[in-house]
Amino acid sequence: MNDIAVSIICVTYCHEKYIRKAIDSFLSQQTNFKFEILINDDASPDGTPEIIREYELKHPDIIRAVYQKENQYSKGVLIGDEILLPMARGRYLAFCEGDDYWCDVNKLQKQVDFLDNNPDYTVCVHNTINLFLKNGREEKAYGDTAKDIELEDCVMCGSQSFHYSSRMVRTDFFKNRPNFAKMAGMVEDYPDAVFFALDGKIRYFPDVMSVHVIGTETSWTRTILPFHETRAQFFMDIVNMLKAANEYSGYKYNELFTEAVEFNEYNVLQSKQDYKALVRVKKYFNREKMIVRIIYRLFSCFPFLIKISNFIRER
Repeated sequence: MNDIAVSIICVTYCHEKYIRKAIDSFLSQQTNFKFEILINDDASPDGTPEIIREYELKHPDIIRAVYQKENQYSKGVLIGDEILLPMARGRYLAFCEGDDYWCDVNKLQKQVDFLDNNPDYTVCVHNTINLFLKNGREEKAYGDTAKDIELEDCVMCGSQSFHYSSRMVRTDFFKNRPNFAKMAGMVEDYPDAVFFALDGKIRYFPDVMSVHVIGTETSWTRTILPFHETRAQFFMDIVNMLKAANEYSGYKYNELFTEAVEFNEYNVLQSKQDYKALVRVKKYFNREKMIVRIIYRLFSCFPFLIKISNFIRER
């Protein structure tokens, strides 16, 4: 008989400096139920796999790990869906990447209790601390009021409504995600958030129960954000996902989805540095600060200034 309540999904790559803290935070959970830890190491060239094996040998009844010989993310494999999700035996799923960690030993218990006692909710999430490696600064990422997270929050703000490390979702609900929830290749948080709100009900707790470490070597802000091409593709993925979600909903929320699509198309133009097209999108261009509008107009009239600006920024 399967009596595991929660399957913890952990995807890791080159997290040698952080993975111990993540796994320790999982193992420290105080619960009146059993949970399992499912880890996929995506062919890390550093010492991450050895650290995971060390923990797996110590806790073979809790930890099950997959060690890739070739990097799967680069092949377009959805690691959570295609590798770890089929292994999950818990009725709930919890998530945390290998460079983040949980900071409340009662996190799982609190979330399981809520979902057990509130069958009309499919997801519950909580507040998170953003920890900036560069200067050690910490700040709360979200608000101090318990609430239900609405569809508009998720469509317009995406993963900014709650952090990946805070999510607990019913396994059967998550396994039946539609195709649009798997479309944004560079980040899973946004399409999942839209799906959670569109087909389910989300409860937010103001309790701080996880830490998001910002500025690690393989983070989005260091591997995608600095490069115009990959950043533009990221926003284009979001545009395509939102259009598919709109279709999936039967265009019931067409005005909301259209607004989000237009905003992300504006982000595509920014990422491509297509300032001639960008300044014509008055709806969003006029919302920029005065100094930004002046710079963008200069760039649109004198393209050589873009090259100079990029050169200075990369120095």
